[in-house]
Amino acid sequence: MSIEYNKIDLEKFKAIKYSRNIILFFDPDGKFHQFLGHKRRTRLFPYHKNLIEFLEQNSEMNVYFTLDESIESYRKINGCFLVNMKEYIKFCDEIQSKTSGRAQAFFGKHIAMEKVLASEEIDKIILDNSNEQKIIDALNKMNPETQSRVLENLSIFTTDKNATDNDKNFAKAFEKIILNPKVQLSIIQSIPKIQIETLKDHKKFLEENLDKNETYIQNWLDENDAQFRKQRCLIFGLEFTDHKREGELSSKRFDLLTRQSEQNNEYVLFELKSPKDKVFETKEVINDNGGKSVEYILSSSVSRAIPQILHYKELFENASDDDLEKIGVKKGKICKCVVLIGQRQDDPLWKSHFMSIKSNFSSGLEIWTYTDLINKLAVTIKNLEENL
Repeated sequence: MSIEYNKIDLEKFKAIKYSRNIILFFDPDGKFHQFLGHKRRTRLFPYHKNLIEFLEQNSEMNVYFTLDESIESYRKINGCFLVNMKEYIKFCDEIQSKTSGRAQAFFGKHIAMEKVLASEEIDKIILDNSNEQKIIDALNKMNPETQSRVLENLSIFTTDKNATDNDKNFAKAFEKIILNPKVQLSIIQSIPKIQIETLKDHKKFLEENLDKNETYIQNWLDENDAQFRKQRCLIFGLEFTDHKREGELSSKRFDLLTRQSEQNNEYVLFELKSPKDKVFETKEVINDNGGKSVEYILSSSVSRAIPQILHYKELFENASDDDLEKIGVKKGKICKCVVLIGQRQDDPLWKSHFMSIKSNFSSGLEIWTYTDLINKLAVTIKNLEENL
């Protein structure tokens, strides 16, 4: 059937219980077992366990699955989430992440524009867009990086082409543009495109600075007294929020702490190393039979980073409420520790060893390369562009 979103009857979807608290709903016209290659009906489908875990943390969400191709990937209808199962599985297959983050990334990238702007910015821009002065006031609260892009994208409507160049005050410059009614409409339409361009700039920055050290990357995150930090920390994933940099616990400073689940106070801890650091060190070994082989061992940079980040995790989880209040967070659990270091190598043996260490680490410890980060950002940009 071809779905008319305003007429769809979600009550006809079949409810299937997956856990004590979680029920998923399925389109009665969809032949899911045939699509999945099952001989008979089953509740199982790829990445369903991850989805259940995600919904356990987001109990207010109701997910309805369909196979209707008119659903590009996701639609929100009457507060419910209508998902094309084929696109959900495809996304989870493609994303550079362990299973534990895929469902969150899937839903996160569809509501990504809500996370790119702070909630107060969304409220002001969308709810107050009919009032010129309120638009100016709201946009004036944006960080300078976003302001610059707004003016750049909207300046085509003004008769004074030099307005944005000659006037450094955002509110005054914007007033020269906002009087045109077309601009008022274009604000809402152009914000997602502006944010995608920002993500593209971040991706380009990473690609062009893979020869730099970790201090250079961290200084970029903190540039101009950290006024760009919120948007630049999106490089780590749109599923993460509330980024804290250089928080001190027991005289030790972690690199980056992000929030993954606001309901359960679950956090992800990042240890940032250099893009030019090696993941492995290699040495040539002479075998007993006189032959030679190459031995891969974790580099000294990785070997130092692992106990370091695990120590930060211990400090965080044992910290007092007063200590945590100083860095602006509540007591919670570090659900994942990520060491970001180096680049992937186009070598089958290197890839084999890398996959081996990733699969043998505990579920709470991961190694990401900057190549992974760039690839993940590319997937995010592509999905955002397709869902504008």
